Amino acid sequence: MALRDVNLVPARFVYRRRVVHRACFWSICLLMALFMIAGIFVYQTRVVRAQRPVLQSLDEIQLLLGERRSSLKRIRAELQRLNQQRAALAKITQNQSYCQVLWKLTEIFIDETWLTQLSIDRSREKDTGIQLGLTGLSTSNATLGNLMSRISIDPMFKDVRLVYAKEGNRQITSAGSGKPLKLIQFQIESLVTYQ
Repeated sequence: MALRDVNLVPARFVYRRRVVHRACFWSICLLMALFMIAGIFVYQTRVVRAQRPVLQSLDEIQLLLGERRSSLKRIRAELQRLNQQRAALAKITQNQSYCQVLWKLTEIFIDETWLTQLSIDRSREKDTGIQLGLTGLSTSNATLGNLMSRISIDPMFKDVRLVYAKEGNRQITSAGSGKPLKLIQFQIESLVTYQ
């Protein structure tokens, strides 16, 4: 005969114990699920909080970059305005330099010589000078020599040279003596420097 275990505990106690075991098991599973959800939530909030200063710093950097862009635009506009003013002043000073050359020439020229052509060439500029060409007429070689020496003495004119001097075909009479005078055609070249 075989031995059998006989349960002497009444069935309702066994059922109650089974219900309690199942309730404990499922409540433990529920608590573990809640702890896992809470852990994930805490982890995400910590990561988001850790990233939030980075995001705030990115926003601050974008604001700073925006301010710098606007200041750069203002500086560029100011530079452009200053360049326009500089260009205008350069034109004025360039015209002033021509006025200075013409003023010096009026001081140097004598009554017996006059110009038929004046050329100022900035394309052959050397350092701070310009090329000056004078073509004109003189009543005699002596007055032309006097003019050459006066131009050569002036510190504004460098490398003064007589390109040509020849007796012209036209004759004029002097107002005082009535004698006919032969005109000397000349061309002088010089380098003009400003000091």
